[in-house]
Amino acid sequence: RPSSMSVTTVGATGYSSSCVPKSSTSSSASDFMEQDYYQILGVHRKASDSDIISAYQQLAPEFNPSRNPTDFNALRPNNELTERYVFHGDGHKVFQDFFRDNNPYENFYASAYARAAEPAARGLKRKHDAPLYHDLEVSLENCYHGGTLDVTLTRRVMLVDGTSITPQKVVPITIERGCLPGTQILLEGEGDQYSDGTSSDLMMVIRDQRLSHFRRENVDLIYKATISLAEALTGTTLYIQQLGGRQLEVPINEIVTPRFKQRVSNEGMPSTSNPGTYGDLINEFEVQYPNQLSPEKKVQLKQILSKRPTSSSTTTE
Repeated sequence: RPSSMSVTTVGATGYSSSCVPKSSTSSSASDFMEQDYYQILGVHRKASDSDIISAYQQLAPEFNPSRNPTDFNALRPNNELTERYVFHGDGHKVFQDFFRDNNPYENFYASAYARAAEPAARGLKRKHDAPLYHDLEVSLENCYHGGTLDVTLTRRVMLVDGTSITPQKVVPITIERGCLPGTQILLEGEGDQYSDGTSSDLMMVIRDQRLSHFRRENVDLIYKATISLAEALTGTTLYIQQLGGRQLEVPINEIVTPRFKQRVSNEGMPSTSNPGTYGDLINEFEVQYPNQLSPEKKVQLKQILSKRPTSSSTTTE
């Protein structure tokens, strides 16, 4: 599935959820969005802040919930008045200028609607347990050095009209030095977004990028060297560009047989379990045979390879 990126989508209404009474149910909130709040206050759309405050002061006492504490319908006009400040150009500031720090009806709303809204609130905040898994191919060079890797990620983001978009974003991901394939990096809330507004987690799984002269087994690096038959029999020197940037000169003095391997200590990957230590470099060999030999060469090789070492004997008289 597509992997994640962090995107915050602002609804068409453009208000902050912290400015809306937390106790409002989803149906009431939908109804509020359809109201003409300027008409409710009886002011022009280009009204000044002072006109809005004056209109609110005149209407708020009339719809004070304390006058009808058991009539939920009586709360609606007061909610609409409060919402009006949110939808005004700088409504949140105007609202705070009038009420200072707190909405005087906030506690009433909380107690009146808490029980009714609690199940819905739990649903909106529910956690989607199954994360999205995404393989992240990382070169052995990047794993060797570690650091930050910029990755372009994509995820589904829901819009207020029920449709979705799949934007992209470059996200920095920290790669631990010497990290092993299969290492999991959790990005909380960065998976696909659901219709209820929640998002799944994204789990990035490190995989080795197969674009290298090396492969690895745990902390050891495996290098496959290609040599000729003559080099396999008479010896040679390997020149290997090590992942840290150094060039290694590795002499081959033994006869290279089909299963021959050469181990070079401390030239492998950094260890994550024992920082400061390294695995080994293991050289494997692929011997290239000639495509053809002249009759003379065959005779010469046969004479050389079929000779057995002679043992000198001493005769004592």
